[in-house]
Amino acid sequence: MTTAFVQRAKDDRATENSNRENAVRPPHDIPAGVPASLISLSVDATSHRLGWVGLQAVRYRDLATNEIHMPALSQHLLILHTKPPAEGNFRYEGIKREVPPPVGSITVMPVGSVVECRWRGTKDALHIYLDPKLIARVATTGFELDLSRKGILPFDALSVPELRTTMLAIGAELTADQFLIRRRVERAQQLLCGREEVSLAEVAIRAGFSDQSQLC
Repeated sequence: MTTAFVQRAKDDRATENSNRENAVRPPHDIPAGVPASLISLSVDATSHRLGWVGLQAVRYRDLATNEIHMPALSQHLLILHTKPPAEGNFRYEGIKREVPPPVGSITVMPVGSVVECRWRGTKDALHIYLDPKLIARVATTGFELDLSRKGILPFDALSVPELRTTMLAIGAELTADQFLIRRRVERAQQLLCGREEVSLAEVAIRAGFSDQSQLC
């Protein structure tokens, strides 16, 4: 009986250690609102857990040949095409493109858009999701526009240098934030693998996170 009790304690301890190690692995979560068909793709960086409000970003790199369907979008989607594929086409909201968009161009997909997209070859892109409520509030207070009547129009291969610069800045900030998170995760892993017995809450604080929920 004593042997069984000791073994059970060892098993419980091993499970606890495993859970603690899994809790601080670098997050690969996708922000809310991203279509399910995009979640399994090759994500390079994401704004998930960074505390951004009304705006989320996902950067994709080396997306292999694929064909995806996105049901009605729950947020406005802006796509910066940083490396178009060799071949590709997409359709949404009256827009039909049969060739890849130019590098540096921007695609605007309004909330509610249903998207069909196919491509051959690898591609890179930055997706930025905007909360419709936030956009409507900014339009009303900053520009006296009523988007409930006009709405956001779809655009294909949009070339607006100011908007492209803003999106690239968001992408750069995404990279910096992801680097900081990875360093904090590495520090948390060191604390958990060390000889000192510390709780997850203490590990989180010492690693630079605000609380242990950011480790999960």
